[in-house]
Amino acid sequence: MGYQKGHKKHDVSADQLHQLYNIECLSTYEIGTKLGINPRVIRHYMEDYGIKSRSRRDAARLTQQGTLNFISISDKEKEIIKGELLGDGCVRGDLRNNNGYCYYGQSSKYREYLEWLQSQLPSISFGNINEVYHKKYDCTSYTMNSHVHPDLTEFRKSFYIKDDIKKIPENLIITPTILKFWYLGDGTYGYVSAGRKPNGEQKKSWQMCIAACQFSKESLQEIIIPQLHDLGIKATAITKSGTNHLRISSYSHERFFEYIGPCDVPVYDYKFTQEAYTKWKADQNDT
Repeated sequence: MGYQKGHKKHDVSADQLHQLYNIECLSTYEIGTKLGINPRVIRHYMEDYGIKSRSRRDAARLTQQGTLNFISISDKEKEIIKGELLGDGCVRGDLRNNNGYCYYGQSSKYREYLEWLQSQLPSISFGNINEVYHKKYDCTSYTMNSHVHPDLTEFRKSFYIKDDIKKIPENLIITPTILKFWYLGDGTYGYVSAGRKPNGEQKKSWQMCIAACQFSKESLQEIIIPQLHDLGIKATAITKSGTNHLRISSYSHERFFEYIGPCDVPVYDYKFTQEAYTKWKADQNDT
């Protein structure tokens, strides 16, 4: 019994976790800190032992009673969330209820990415990762949601116009972490068609784009692109397949990767080097 998938087995009993989580009302982060175990591993133990995670409503109720304590989201975690909110991440919640607290949601085609992302956001308690089958496209994706956290309210206010319509905050300052996490989720890098030569032969080139589906060209041009240019990264706002994208000039690919740093999660290696992309593409063609 216990979570052992490539991890060191810890001496954690069901009774101990029940006492800490259900009786003392500690969060998984607080339990992990107390026991010296990654919070994500604590959540796996709870799943193994049949200890049900709190609902967002229960977490909000305990917070209102002053029973449940939250760990403040660190500056690094805030940058990660900002990068994800530029892409596939979301913050939901009715600011009129749950003490105005919100929860964080994320989707990805890779379960491994969501597991890794949870480890990068230790101050936030997450529920299970769920598999979703998309019949129309005959493919699978994965989703996860966190429990409510008071620090998420600022993101809901700054990144949303109303309901689920996003905006780029006017005071957003690009950092390597923000740009990297936006690129991880919504970036593409590949050797693709670039029109035809005068003789009719197809021309190809290395191209890099970051999807900006919910954002206007004007916001990209006024908020994002000037900052990238100041960093030595040439970019333009384009419309492709009916949605807006940020295209990184081929002359700036090297500078872009230098700025955001290496890939930290293997499932997205193919977005970071020509060699990794070529291998990934060959593997895709073989399947």
